Amino acid sequence: MIASCFHFTRAIELYKPIEHGDLRFDYNADQLALAFVYRAWARAALGQGTAALKDANMALRQARLIDHAFTQTSTMAVSGLVHEFLNKQAEATIYAMTSVTLSNQNHYSYWRAWSEVIHAGLNLTKQPATTLEDMVPAGQAYRALRASQFLGYVYRKSASASLHIEDIDNAIEYAQKGIRHCQRTGIAIDLAELHLLIAECYGRRQHSRARAQHLERALANAKSMRMNSMIERVTQAMHRLH
Repeated sequence: MIASCFHFTRAIELYKPIEHGDLRFDYNADQLALAFVYRAWARAALGQGTAALKDANMALRQARLIDHAFTQTSTMAVSGLVHEFLNKQAEATIYAMTSVTLSNQNHYSYWRAWSEVIHAGLNLTKQPATTLEDMVPAGQAYRALRASQFLGYVYRKSASASLHIEDIDNAIEYAQKGIRHCQRTGIAIDLAELHLLIAECYGRRQHSRARAQHLERALANAKSMRMNSMIERVTQAMHRLH
């Protein structure tokens, strides 16, 4: 993750020529917007909230200037994700709604853009265990934990985004990867939600037995974490099953 920050910083330096103390927005503007977006991802994973927001805002400024619809919509989507990850729910909602309006279609446009940006971001957050372990001796234990938590969160959001656009195969795949990540790291905060997502996927495919199994696992995880709202959601889903 630290290496990702370094490389995207270098990319930003290459794509950001300075003229008269300000940015010159040229044909590299699209690449510059993406470099800011991806560095925002990496910084959020490292727990560098303020820096991540600055990068997300710079990416948004860049995307607006070039007036490239998909880049602007995707940048809005990732800005919303960074805000939501940092528990800024109101701002995240604003970004989401603006992204939908910008796409000039329906709410699936937002989820499709978000899904594609999340999938791209996974390439940044999929760090081998040794990378996280190497961070710990350098006094980065807390950031390593945050990065690991963030990856579980990204898998969950990716599965959710895929489900929203009816991409059931990807939804199941990312939810399963998220479950394996949670089991491997022992960070169980996303487990109940992931099992609930898979249960909904199997429900849409009329696989009642698989749906019931994942609902039971979701309920067990929710109870072990004492997540009352999740327990209620899973219980309601179980009632609909019968």
